[in-house]
Amino acid sequence: MRKALPIWILALVYLVCSSRSCTDDGPAGGRDPESALKALQDSISNQFDLEHISDSNLRLFEESAIQKLSEWADFTRIASDTSMALVFRDKAREMTERLFISKEVALMAQRGESLPASWMPDSIMVSKRLIMTNDTLYTGSLNFSLNPAASPRVENRRFQKTITIYATRALKVFGKDTLRPWNIYLGWN
Repeated sequence: MRKALPIWILALVYLVCSSRSCTDDGPAGGRDPESALKALQDSISNQFDLEHISDSNLRLFEESAIQKLSEWADFTRIASDTSMALVFRDKAREMTERLFISKEVALMAQRGESLPASWMPDSIMVSKRLIMTNDTLYTGSLNFSLNPAASPRVENRRFQKTITIYATRALKVFGKDTLRPWNIYLGWN
């Protein structure tokens, strides 16, 4: 037994010293960080920097526009609620601006033509599918009805509205490169 112990220890030391470490590149080979980053950037570019939007992605953009219309109603209620802190009301106005195609359109929507604070959009539906207008713009429209939030059963106060939706490209900085992903915005008729 005494002679076998050094042989076992020597065999164990040999196995430990000759085994692969965690930093060795195996047959699958790890990539260096620069090539991994480049591959990731190329993958993101291929997903987001598309020249044309597929039909399935157009439907997703339309669903996103419906969500943005609901958010607009929420932000309008927050911005007009005098019981809220001014910081929250200002942030709601800022978030409203991000929903619209331009700051001017957002301001127009926030003024007299906006949703009354006590009204909520209802029955939102795509009335005109997004179609390509030019190489950087798709346009469509949503129809919705406005109901008083306090009394949704009052049918005679219900009225229909239409809002334009835009899918457009905007420059976004991504590392050292710039991408032109598609974004969806609300407009005003």
